[in-house]
Amino acid sequence: MAVLALLRSALMILVGLCFGALGATIYASFVTVPDARLAGRQEERGIWQEAQRQAEAQREAERQAAQAQIDQIERDYHQRDAERTARMSALEAALEQEQTDVDQTPPPVAGSAPVCRPAVPRRLRDALDGIGRSTPADRAPVPSPAVR
Repeated sequence: MAVLALLRSALMILVGLCFGALGATIYASFVTVPDARLAGRQEERGIWQEAQRQAEAQREAERQAAQAQIDQIERDYHQRDAERTARMSALEAALEQEQTDVDQTPPPVAGSAPVCRPAVPRRLRDALDGIGRSTPADRAPVPSPAVR
């Protein structure tokens, strides 16, 4: 009988171990694993959000650089436009002055040599000189790579 009692107690220990393992598995499935999943999910979300913040900061820096370049181009355009407007008003003033000079010339005196005036007065010539000429570029023109 001692052997049977020994077998019986060994079987009870084995059944107890099986129930313990089953209880531990159930506990891990319903309590520990979901907490670990939630912690992992939150950690991954934090990593993803940091990557999104960095990408947004990079896009913002690129946008600001592009906007600064656009602003510089716009300032240059307005400056060139103001210079062109000033040249045009100087030309218009020279044309008006030429017209008043032509209107104020005295009529030729009978018996005197005819007066030859220049075809374009100096003031008008100087005003026309700057109109239509391009300003020098910041860099020399470079042929396209296909032409080289």
